[in-house]
Amino acid sequence: SMWIADKYDLPAPVCLQHNYSLMSRNLEWEILPVARRFNLAVISWSPLQGGWLTGKYKKTEKPGLDSRVGGAEEGKFKMTSWSKYNNDHTWNLLAEIEKIAKELKVSQCAVSLRWNYQSDGITCPIIGVKKAHHLEQALEVMNFELSADQMKRLNDASEPQEVPYPHQFLVKR
Repeated sequence: SMWIADKYDLPAPVCLQHNYSLMSRNLEWEILPVARRFNLAVISWSPLQGGWLTGKYKKTEKPGLDSRVGGAEEGKFKMTSWSKYNNDHTWNLLAEIEKIAKELKVSQCAVSLRWNYQSDGITCPIIGVKKAHHLEQALEVMNFELSADQMKRLNDASEPQEVPYPHQFLVKR
């Protein structure tokens, strides 16, 4: 689209909107490098991965169908489903988020959003709230920064376990 805009003297895109969170980092493979190259703003949606990154889900308690994660099992929004993320990688990541939240005396929601906001190439996350206390937790992000060590810990804990399509065909093994 950048090439077409340049070739035909049209307005070029100025912003991209993509799914990006500690549980969904595929954007880092292509989109973020392109956005940096062309100086495009990147706004991330679902930065809390349907509530997974808020700390409200527990390994020992399958969520009810009235929750976003529980409802995903019934086909509402498979991207956040319990069966997709109920694994050691997720629970290890959530444990690290919880540790950092305790260190900083903020919510796990705020830690997850702050990581998103501080991630290289992200302009801002889009937050969606249903309740006032969700908004209060989200706004905590403005009162602190994650240290380089905390960012590294979160990056390490959230490192994708699989190379995304089509990159698995291109990566040397």
